Amino acid sequence: MESYRIFNGQYKHLVQYQARHQPTESRTKYQYPVPETIFDCPPLSQEEEAAFIAKGEKAFKTFLDSVLKRDASFIWNFVGDYDGIRLMEGDIPGFKLEKPPYRAFGKITATLEEIAYLHAFETRDKCDFYRKHHAQDLLDMFPLYSFFERTPARPLKQMYIKWSALSSPVPIIKNRDFVFIEAQDEFRLSSGRRGWAFCQYSVDVPGVCHLQDSPLNLVRGSVSHMGCAYIETDIPGVLDAIYHISSDLKGAIPHWVRKIGMKHRARHLAHLNEYVRKARLNSRYIIPKPHSWPAPTSQRCTICDQLKGYQQIASCHSCGEVVCTRCSRKKLNLSKADTNERERICNNCLRKVRRDSLSDGSLSCPTPNSEASSESSTSLARFSYRSSSVGGGSDFDAIDAASVAWPGNKARQNSDPAAVDLSYVNAYGENLRKTKSLPLMTQPKRVVLFDPTAFQQQPTPVEDDDEGNATVIDESHIDSIMMTNR
Repeated sequence: MESYRIFNGQYKHLVQYQARHQPTESRTKYQYPVPETIFDCPPLSQEEEAAFIAKGEKAFKTFLDSVLKRDASFIWNFVGDYDGIRLMEGDIPGFKLEKPPYRAFGKITATLEEIAYLHAFETRDKCDFYRKHHAQDLLDMFPLYSFFERTPARPLKQMYIKWSALSSPVPIIKNRDFVFIEAQDEFRLSSGRRGWAFCQYSVDVPGVCHLQDSPLNLVRGSVSHMGCAYIETDIPGVLDAIYHISSDLKGAIPHWVRKIGMKHRARHLAHLNEYVRKARLNSRYIIPKPHSWPAPTSQRCTICDQLKGYQQIASCHSCGEVVCTRCSRKKLNLSKADTNERERICNNCLRKVRRDSLSDGSLSCPTPNSEASSESSTSLARFSYRSSSVGGGSDFDAIDAASVAWPGNKARQNSDPAAVDLSYVNAYGENLRKTKSLPLMTQPKRVVLFDPTAFQQQPTPVEDDDEGNATVIDESHIDSIMMTNR
């Protein structure tokens, strides 16, 4: 009891000391979102803008080189599987990394245009929409500068300088904020597959001061070539996603706390599937509430033919059919997300949303159609790719596109080993290693499907000029980007 009183007295003394020496304004909880006038950002000169654009394009190219190439010096440890997303932790044998990088892999049911639309941050409203529906761990985010306008000629290319505040996964650690340049662009593989990626790289911007001594009490962190690449697969409407997380949160943060934050970021890929389904559903015609369907006159569900006495009967707000509660779902209307208003949608309409692309919806962008994820049945010769910011210094070796099993190549599909798409198998080949802390029974077996050294190397093609087509990225090392072991 005596020791308890001593400890209790010391604790009260510590709390009183901290309260006396803490500024009054810092004790007040600051509300998010913060006003954009918190930073005094002067207009950039032409030289400063050109320097930022060059830095963003260089970071974007370096990001693609590091993500789409096999790095023999790195070993990737399996951390876990979270909602179908596999999280890996990078390691260099013989060298202890204080801040190891992480990579998350998964498949997303979406198109490149839908993903690019989600990552449009020209205005504060778009940033708030992204935070509420996709990144709930972001306290606030808004653009400081925007360098390009989305046009029909360049619908997927954009570059911003943004400020964002990230909540800490545990209360004992302060929240972080970041100032970075984000480059977005599409690219093309040598087989003809399209891809889209964004890369974030920390920069110093005049007028953007540190906020650690402000009421926000934010610690300024940094990111280095962090981003995500989305690549078309041979399945229409399905993308391979590679999320590379490389950040320095500053301060003494335990490894287990950092890993919790990485798990939260990895789950963002899984949330993309649900978001895209909601966006597609929201793009369909939803009958407004004042003109909603009258009370259903039928006493039977049109799907299961169940009588009203067994299930409650209601009308679908998309097609108007009479359905029961078991054959329908209440879905959040994204246009009314602030009111949490939900609309009843039947299972038939939901299946159509999952199956159909968004070619005629509100999220569609005026871009060239893709043979893979955009479900175009035309040939690759029809594609009119624009110029890309990817440089020509990549030393990728090409996999012959003729050997790839495209959806329209039914004659060779699944009949010849050479017809199998080898672009996305064996995540990191022989360099894959499981985390030792995982129980042996939970470690998935590594399956080596092929030997990448059996392919003959081909020279890197020359990059097209700014007026030509997009840069071609060869695929010799892209066999190492997606996990196949379950």
